[in-house]
Amino acid sequence: TLDKCDLAYRVEYPSENDKEYLEHIFGVDFIRAFEEVGYAGGIELPWTAETLSFFALSEIVEAQAGYRFDANTGQASEAWDANHYVISAWAGDPVTIDVSGVVWFSRHGEGKWQYKRLASNFCEYLNILDRWADFFVVENSKDIFDDGFSIPKSICEEVNNSVINSLGSEEKSNWLEFLFD
Repeated sequence: TLDKCDLAYRVEYPSENDKEYLEHIFGVDFIRAFEEVGYAGGIELPWTAETLSFFALSEIVEAQAGYRFDANTGQASEAWDANHYVISAWAGDPVTIDVSGVVWFSRHGEGKWQYKRLASNFCEYLNILDRWADFFVVENSKDIFDDGFSIPKSICEEVNNSVINSLGSEEKSNWLEFLFD
């Protein structure tokens, strides 16, 4: 889908410097796979507003700044759950993977981090992003808004039935919020 959407990306392999940190985030099996086939990162995926930044492996350590730790002082953030690592972000709202491999999103500026489950694992998250890109970019040319710049209920239903149809009701609700709110 990345090529069909004409999205720029780069394939990276884990560096020796970051390998141990990345293994903690993704797990040993994923890092071995990334070593063999690479990791497509550095993607700016079109979203309903702005873009979803899907960080390259070389950016993931730096992407924790402002979330896991204070970017100015380097001090750990007391409000952040230390089991979560930022892997992508949309308008400052982080998408995280926890140490068990579950993928979540949170809204910044709400006083405290409230993690909402998006996918049971990294592969499921990637599969949904792939279906979203196909739906939003390829099938709809990034034009899903009505004349009042709102998203019609029919579009939400189509996303529910074709993009996130494999998920449970809580995850579906979280994805609809993540995509459209």
